[in-house]
Amino acid sequence: LLAMQTNGANYDLMPEDVVKWLEKLEKEQSFRLTGASHDWCEGVFTEPLKNTRKLAKKMYDFCPDIVDQGVGTVAALARELSKLQKFYFWWD
Repeated sequence: LLAMQTNGANYDLMPEDVVKWLEKLEKEQSFRLTGASHDWCEGVFTEPLKNTRKLAKKMYDFCPDIVDQGVGTVAALARELSKLQKFYFWWD
């Protein structure tokens, strides 16, 4: 992520902020990063998700576009997390 300079600059998130947030997530819910570029990253969870509602809220706070330009509601994001067991963040 640092090499790709993955950021959410329009939300004041620099590459170091993205890495720090994902490191914190990794401590709560293990995952494998599967892709990244300058304004997006994705991954798959390697264990069953513990609390998709709580996780969806955290993810929305980190990357509002996944709801506002994506699934529409935090509840819908929680359902997607349960079903797909993966994440995709983008900032544009």
